[in-house]
Amino acid sequence: MIKPVKVYSSIGNKSNDTSVSNCRFYVPSLYEVDPTATSEPYISETNAPIAYFTDDDTRKKAKSSAPTEYKSYWTRSPNATVANWLYTVNEAGGTYGFSYPGQNSGILLMFSISSEG
Repeated sequence: MIKPVKVYSSIGNKSNDTSVSNCRFYVPSLYEVDPTATSEPYISETNAPIAYFTDDDTRKKAKSSAPTEYKSYWTRSPNATVANWLYTVNEAGGTYGFSYPGQNSGILLMFSISSEG
């Protein structure tokens, strides 16, 4: 069963404040995919980074149509130092905080599984 979880996100506009939503599916935060992003507000967007995402190679996501090519994807984290820019993970697996909202990037959907009985 896919269970709803509390998902925190920066409210944007160069703020360190976060808001919370109950979600079954969600886009990962910067800190969830990059354990070195330990400043506010990123550290407040989740309890811990995802253990699998340890470096650029583990963050890279292959295109489904061409498995040897990689695609950038969005995080739910806005850049807290510059208004109107968001963090993405680029094709090489690095995080990049100067992506604009109209930029063409993919999404990586996350969900939590509950095992009952």
